[in-house]
Amino acid sequence: MDNTLDSIIIDDEWGNGKTFFIKEFMKVYERNYEFIYIKAPYFQTREEFRKVFLTELNKVFTKNGIFNTSISNLTKYFGIEIQGITLNQIEKNYNETIEEIVKKMCKLNKRIVIVLDDLDRIEKGEDIQEILSFIGEINTELREKIGLITLSSYNKLNEKVQSHTEDKEGENYLDKYFDKKFYLQKVNIEELIEYFCEDENLSKIIKQCKKAIEEHYLLFFNSEIEDGKFEKEKKQNKIYLSRQTFRNIERLYKEYKYKYKCK
Repeated sequence: MDNTLDSIIIDDEWGNGKTFFIKEFMKVYERNYEFIYIKAPYFQTREEFRKVFLTELNKVFTKNGIFNTSISNLTKYFGIEIQGITLNQIEKNYNETIEEIVKKMCKLNKRIVIVLDDLDRIEKGEDIQEILSFIGEINTELREKIGLITLSSYNKLNEKVQSHTEDKEGENYLDKYFDKKFYLQKVNIEELIEYFCEDENLSKIIKQCKKAIEEHYLLFFNSEIEDGKFEKEKKQNKIYLSRQTFRNIERLYKEYKYKYKCK
């Protein structure tokens, strides 16, 4: 993520490996960037998100041996209290505080990148807007010092924002916060199984099980439809279980790995 991009979104449906991808990405580039990883659904309000972000930012400074009283001023500005951060007795205005933080960031010799995972899993569109507004505010002030990677289904995010925005400007609203949209490359299911399985025999077993599962559900669908017993809820559950997503293949691998070891 270079300095020409301040905010990007990695767009894909749930279960297709966005979280796995970003964690591997962070391992590869941890020497180049300071990552702040935040699982968005755990923080439903703007205040909670601010608190988590500033706590993690303070950890980055502390880890790099940088003493920073400016975080204290920023917590007061945003009206939050964070354990372990002593309030600074010398009051400074917002602009002075931001200027100090930028100076501290220059000592890092690394760009800080916020990774915002599963933003589309937050229920309320207004909560999504509040988090994006806060990130936008910080991003504007700390431009070139901080970046944002959001992992989300763009369509789901757009739907939730539109449901909250009266003039239905959801997509245009999101465009204000993301410089570029990326899509994960689709991976062949066979390749996924081979990636997870170092044991060749286990890999063969899982591929056989995958094929058996596909055949089972195909027969199940056909017989249920013919008998007229295919309830809507049951159909949705079966379709979910038979979906060949990254997450489901990973679960299948872990399940059979455990059984394989127990033999």
